[in-house]
Amino acid sequence: MYPIHSIDDEIKNMIPSTLHQFYRIVDLQTHDVYDYHNHELIPLDKKCFSIWEQEDPCTNCTSCRALLNGKRIVKLGYQENIIYLIDSLPINIKGKPYALELIQDVSDSFMLNTDITSDTNDICSVVSAFNDLVMKDTFTLLYNKQYLNERLPVFIQKAQESHYPLSLALMDIDLFKNVNDTFGHLFGDKVILAFAQQLKQLMNHDTFCARIGGDEFMIIFENRSEQESEQICEQLMCSLSDIRFEEHPDYHLAISYGISTLQENDSIDNFINRADECMYEMKKNHHILSR
Repeated sequence: MYPIHSIDDEIKNMIPSTLHQFYRIVDLQTHDVYDYHNHELIPLDKKCFSIWEQEDPCTNCTSCRALLNGKRIVKLGYQENIIYLIDSLPINIKGKPYALELIQDVSDSFMLNTDITSDTNDICSVVSAFNDLVMKDTFTLLYNKQYLNERLPVFIQKAQESHYPLSLALMDIDLFKNVNDTFGHLFGDKVILAFAQQLKQLMNHDTFCARIGGDEFMIIFENRSEQESEQICEQLMCSLSDIRFEEHPDYHLAISYGISTLQENDSIDNFINRADECMYEMKKNHHILSR
């Protein structure tokens, strides 16, 4: 490949002058959409995700990632039999960060094997699977750490604006290193998957589970108090303790967890650190009891 600035003028003239057909400006704090003329933002009374016929922000929000990383991010979107390429760039207007989304209909130039993808549902599944790959942990298929880094600020803002409680739980598997050292990594993988399967059963419209490390997980509870979140985590512990593994029936899957509820003027770090401290306090108690 060659740098575009060195392209010959004859070839440059063959490139379409406009590679994008549509644009919009998005405020990622509110998800409001704007036009911009004469040095002024013009509100369009729409949320950015409404074009995709969704009630919530996209799981794979490339505009969020563009602002977080300070660079251009692209993705594919799908709506009404049309495949779009969305190009998100971070911009600054009057000292405030926004995302500039440049959008192109690529349906005619997007190559798909028609023998495999014979209808629009198949194409939609391809695009959806592609976007899921970015935000899902490939081993457990739970959300990944990147998803949490991008979505946690959104959860916090929604909770603050709507005045409902937001809680999170940090958890990991007790003595997991010993599990790997004693029984082997293949068995350790089975333990991880068994734990993840229990977490998937908790997930719904207001409960989100993610794998953030080897044996570390986080649950976000929207509109649930710390007490309600505690009850769910206790039920999870009971369910995990009932799991038996055929290879090692004497092994009992146990976890430690800590819960934090969002407080007024909380930073993300403080919100997470309180749960982290509670988790390690429980872990210490578990180690004392196991001696």
